[in-house]
Amino acid sequence: MDDRKGGATTIYKLRDDGVKYMRLATVTPYGTVDAKYVPMSEIDAYISGYGIDPKVIDRTLVGGALPDVTAVPDLATCAELPAFGFDDIRVASMWCDLYGMDGNRHPLCVRGGLKTAMENNLGDGENFITGSEREYYVREADGTIDKNAIGEQVADPKYRLLLSTMDVLRANGVPITKAHPENGPAQYEQVIKHGNALTTADNYVTTGIIMDAKAAEGGRRVDRSPFMGDDISVNSEHLNMSVLSGDKNLFANANGVGVSDFGRAFAEGILDNNGLISAVANTSENSYRALAKIAKTLAAGDSRKDLIRLKNGLIEYRGTDSSMDIYSTLAMMLSAGMMGARGRVPVDGKFRRQVVDVPDSVNVLEDAMRSGYSLGLSEEMLNFHIKHRKAEMGVGK
Repeated sequence: MDDRKGGATTIYKLRDDGVKYMRLATVTPYGTVDAKYVPMSEIDAYISGYGIDPKVIDRTLVGGALPDVTAVPDLATCAELPAFGFDDIRVASMWCDLYGMDGNRHPLCVRGGLKTAMENNLGDGENFITGSEREYYVREADGTIDKNAIGEQVADPKYRLLLSTMDVLRANGVPITKAHPENGPAQYEQVIKHGNALTTADNYVTTGIIMDAKAAEGGRRVDRSPFMGDDISVNSEHLNMSVLSGDKNLFANANGVGVSDFGRAFAEGILDNNGLISAVANTSENSYRALAKIAKTLAAGDSRKDLIRLKNGLIEYRGTDSSMDIYSTLAMMLSAGMMGARGRVPVDGKFRRQVVDVPDSVNVLEDAMRSGYSLGLSEEMLNFHIKHRKAEMGVGK
């Protein structure tokens, strides 16, 4: 749990400094965000938690089938976000975690799931460090995609959108290290600096929200569809990760070159569980069409064709779906990686193979349920994904 006293102090300082509204945001298992704005004059009524509609978590619910859910602000995330202000009205924001009536983390709370994975897999002084590389297309108002003005990028309004958004994100505390055109027409990438996995996940979601808003200002929209046709490059999300023990990077070799044995074993743990990870991270038929086009080799090595690329002191998981719930994905990768680092893998490597389509992903999820094997996700979370794959309600397009 966050430092309630210290976090509350930050809230009151912002209120006294003229911030008028607090944005309270919850992340759903769809990877989407539900947010409400409350006046700072009323914030005391929300600090300890507030009730939310269970349908925010699961759109298939009918007649209040889920017990009451309480959203509790993570006070450590309180910060002013200029991008969410309007008409010179200042706005702060906090992420919220979901709790059930029993006072425990709700089994469908994705932020809570990542926190639990870090608590269960990391020792004292250890930290799961991650960074992300987000790819997307910029479409014009009529839906078309024009080519990048390579060589004339400063004159290209889509490239100016990229650079201006980079500055906005930095002003809002999101550490974007670089942004550049990708291989496809009007395709770009933004890189989020490495940091604590929970903070990186929060920044990942914030980046998407601000990017969408900036594009809309110019009459454009961001398209993160994983697959848009054989003649267009796939959108994919690369996740970089390492584990620190104090100031020591456990993935680094003494000479600073390559990846340590611990890091390689961590990578093998992810590979041994890749089928289950990708079954959760990919949400639609389009997701698997993108995976098939990328055709990453199920291996860890130096090649860009490998699913996991080994770098100096870190590993990079390549080809994650852009419609993923990043919190659950990171939670599963940490659980799988630490299993590998500790010498424990699935029986017969049954979850190593790549999932190739939605029915296959359902089979993998149901197999995991039968085996009682979830990489730390709750049974309710696996059931959520099974139900939504069958109902074709994934967020991926």
